[in-house]
Amino acid sequence: MATQKELLETIINRLNSVEKAQPNGELKRMETMMQEMHERIMDPENGLVVQISKNTHFRKECQPRREKYEENLKTLLRWKTFVDWGFGVAFVAVIGALVRFFVAR
Repeated sequence: MATQKELLETIINRLNSVEKAQPNGELKRMETMMQEMHERIMDPENGLVVQISKNTHFRKECQPRREKYEENLKTLLRWKTFVDWGFGVAFVAVIGALVRFFVAR
């Protein structure tokens, strides 16, 4: 395993090779783009970090309402199942009564 000094020398050598390979204008453009990305991420009013914090706060704030809506949905689905089953029984009873009515004649 390489020591810290060797790792730092390797990193410095690679950065130097990048500087030699890239024209100076290209490095400045990359630096500008990285600075813009950093500003967008760390902006104290609209940055990515702030948006994530707002989203987390909103989710925690809405959790009780969400649980209530989920319970209401489960109740509604149970009622729907009961009504579907009831209509099925009524339908079979009506068909049975009609068949008996027409067969008895």
